[in-house]
Amino acid sequence: MPDKQEPVKQAISLDLGQDVVAASHPVQVEFPRHVAPSFPDDKTFNTIKEMLIVVGCVSLPDKHFHFDSSFLLFPDSQKGFGKLADMRDALAESLQPDGSGEKEKPPLSIFGHADPVGRDDYNSVLSQRRVKAVYATLIRDVKTWEQLMDQGFGGDVWGKEITQKMQDAVNGPDNPPPAGQTRRELIKAYMDKICVRKDPKGQETPFTLDKTNDFLARGAGTERKGDMQGCGEFNPNLILSKKKLADFDAEPDKKKGKEDRDAANEINRRVIAFLFKPGSHIDPKKWPCPHVNQGDAVQACHARFWSDGDKRRAADAEVDKKFGFDQDNQGNAGSTDPGVRRTPTFACRFYHGIAGNSPCEGIVKQWVIRVLTQPPLPGKEDHPLANKRFVVTMGDTPSAPTIRGKTDAEGVIRLPVFDDKTTMELKIEVTQSLPKGVTPEQKQEKQNESQADEAKFSKFTLKAGDLVEMNTKDNITVDETVKLAAKQRLYNLGYGPGEFAEWNDDDLKEAVRVFQLNEKVGKGDGVLDKDTRQRLRDVHDTLPDDEEGKKAPAKADQPGAAKSRP
Repeated sequence: MPDKQEPVKQAISLDLGQDVVAASHPVQVEFPRHVAPSFPDDKTFNTIKEMLIVVGCVSLPDKHFHFDSSFLLFPDSQKGFGKLADMRDALAESLQPDGSGEKEKPPLSIFGHADPVGRDDYNSVLSQRRVKAVYATLIRDVKTWEQLMDQGFGGDVWGKEITQKMQDAVNGPDNPPPAGQTRRELIKAYMDKICVRKDPKGQETPFTLDKTNDFLARGAGTERKGDMQGCGEFNPNLILSKKKLADFDAEPDKKKGKEDRDAANEINRRVIAFLFKPGSHIDPKKWPCPHVNQGDAVQACHARFWSDGDKRRAADAEVDKKFGFDQDNQGNAGSTDPGVRRTPTFACRFYHGIAGNSPCEGIVKQWVIRVLTQPPLPGKEDHPLANKRFVVTMGDTPSAPTIRGKTDAEGVIRLPVFDDKTTMELKIEVTQSLPKGVTPEQKQEKQNESQADEAKFSKFTLKAGDLVEMNTKDNITVDETVKLAAKQRLYNLGYGPGEFAEWNDDDLKEAVRVFQLNEKVGKGDGVLDKDTRQRLRDVHDTLPDDEEGKKAPAKADQPGAAKSRP
């Protein structure tokens, strides 16, 4: 038996878009195997059970569905299915980088969630219907969609409006359906329309999965037990306070009050596909979740609750509760948002174990860093450290996870936020790229280099969460806080002396003056006037956005979007 089990290598991908979250699980897992000795005449033996390891996730948000319905919308749901296709490919490649032939892709299991409004039994069924719709789309099971259409439930009634939406997507909004087109043909064509992958040129190709090969239980369970399950409202990401709920109820316009409440709860209505280590396979008879048509699903889920499960998902009097942890896993009463308390809100023990550290659930913010080799200058192209390998230790404790990846074409690194304030270590490859003319074999050899050369990477300390907000209001006193905000940004942009801690007021004034001259802002006198502060914030706190090269400010949920200098 080997002395050490090979670690599970992690994927290099994290995409937190406005609509879809697709991410590898940012923890490199290594489990030592503890065994006891035996003798030749001894009939005892060691049993080693393979751990069920989640390696990635893709979240399909509420926007993918018709409200209070299991119907998947076009074109919104294309994004989720496309991300799932890309994520499976990326995980297969990164988890099995060596060898030849086709890479084994990670199997998945799908979980549906509802918001904590309404009855447990209603939300349980609605979440089940949503995962059925997603699962059926992936395997092109038209019969299941027909059952959803014929067997309405509550608000989930697929009437003429739904049929028209499918026809508009498949045939075009101004075109009649082809003569003789059956309902089954329409459903199949609609599935092929929404469940696609796109190549870099935007060309669409169908994306389908096989029920006996691509899911965790391999389709062997009753009603696909283990391959899909509805969690109802038992694992909310956000629990609104009693005060906020009362305010919604007290709204004079009852319709608006309901709409506002539903909008606030949108984060809770989601379907998540968890991807597991390639080769993983479970016995559906031992899977703890009820199947999607199980009559006592609510009671079965309750049996898997934490002892304080009902308390976890109960509303607080004054403060919203959001899923998360502090370092002691007890919740974060000192959150940067005084109106939200970070605390475990998942009632189900089993789901908590799978999803508790997932970027699709527990991580709702990003650290965003852009690495440049030279300070950005107006009218000149930026010089990003593009497509370079990096290693980030996400904290300064022994248990802090490590994330490996590559900067993108703009030198940007996006990291999930585990703690709102922490000290991270970034190591990044700053050597030159391979020269032109190298063979594909040489490129592959470079890509397959072991992690041993990470010791040669340049090292930086990131004070995540320490970035002070830049005050751009007019007629303010330039106090120490304003100076610190300017100093941090100027230093990150490559201005001033090399050691941040050694800056004095003269160094700051000179750095401001040079920045003003480069940016043609202010009077070139080193004074932090309004225009200079505004320009400094714009240059530092924006990142390349779309294909047209527009600039977009860092989002409010990104607690520090910064360019860094190597």
